[in-house]
Amino acid sequence: MLKMSKKILAVSSIAAMLLTSPVSTGIVQAEAPAGAKYKPLQLSEVRTKEISYYKLGDTAIPASLNWVTDKTALDFIPTTIVGDVNSVVKDEDNVYWIGTQNGLQRVDFTEKDARDIVQYMTGPRYLYGGDDNVLSLAADGAGGIWVKNALGITHIAMPKRTMKQKADFYEKLNQTVNDRRGMVASAPFTFTDPGKSYVDYNSPSGTFVGRPTTSDNDGLWTAMYALGEIYRYNTLKTEYGKKPTDAQKEEIVAAREAATRATKAVLLLSYVSGRDNGFPARSYNLTSEAAAATTGGTDYGYQAQSGFWFHSTVDGSTNPNGIIPSMQRTDKQPIGYSIVRVT
Repeated sequence: MLKMSKKILAVSSIAAMLLTSPVSTGIVQAEAPAGAKYKPLQLSEVRTKEISYYKLGDTAIPASLNWVTDKTALDFIPTTIVGDVNSVVKDEDNVYWIGTQNGLQRVDFTEKDARDIVQYMTGPRYLYGGDDNVLSLAADGAGGIWVKNALGITHIAMPKRTMKQKADFYEKLNQTVNDRRGMVASAPFTFTDPGKSYVDYNSPSGTFVGRPTTSDNDGLWTAMYALGEIYRYNTLKTEYGKKPTDAQKEEIVAAREAATRATKAVLLLSYVSGRDNGFPARSYNLTSEAAAATTGGTDYGYQAQSGFWFHSTVDGSTNPNGIIPSMQRTDKQPIGYSIVRVT
């Protein structure tokens, strides 16, 4: 695990150097083999699943929906061999939506990628409350589907989105929900959208509030995120050229700030242990954070997470692991806990 931490640190150090170096197309082009020929791949917009969740009887559900409770539209498979099918809709684009006792299927024989012809949807993301027994379906007239089970109704909209639109959405979520002092961390969240009786996570009026936690892999994910933001920054500088518009300048600055913040957060892991010799911690907690409370209330107690939290300047405590004395500092006031994995 220490080797992994060193790799993460090395990656982040490279990231830091890139951020402070002049950006040019040569950064990427220099890595291409001599004589290599390539051209940019233009990604087209694709249908993207965006789900809303409704309680049964919600007045926001369109009253005009044509709910289907039979499987007569299933004309490419003998209905005698599909006894678990409850409802089938063939929409205006000749796409089949098949509701079964074990989930929902979307079948589109015109998909260019064979992997997209049959799409299977199950669990609480797609079906209300995670009840996989689909009772009835209704087309929305725009490529999506309404799905009813015994617990509620979901609307699976299928708007076309570009890769950039998706990336922008996740970037907003990351900064709002997952950012923990620059670290990219797991985070439970709450979502509120005043005035709506249903839940639509894509609603522009909705508000996310994250409660990011820590784990011993924070450095890994944050380093990857930092590198992604560095490539984003480099690409924007290249594509927008020497005279970007004001809006483009803002986008470039945002990419640089995100990359810098994440890189600094990873580099901090080499110093937060208090050793001043580059020994990297996997993550850390401030003493003020609830998650820093150790099992049994002892400063050297084990956490429920896989790993070991330590507090380096507590007198009179028993050290359950030999690494603790070597980390102890008497000339510094601790502000938190670091984590190392015992392997």
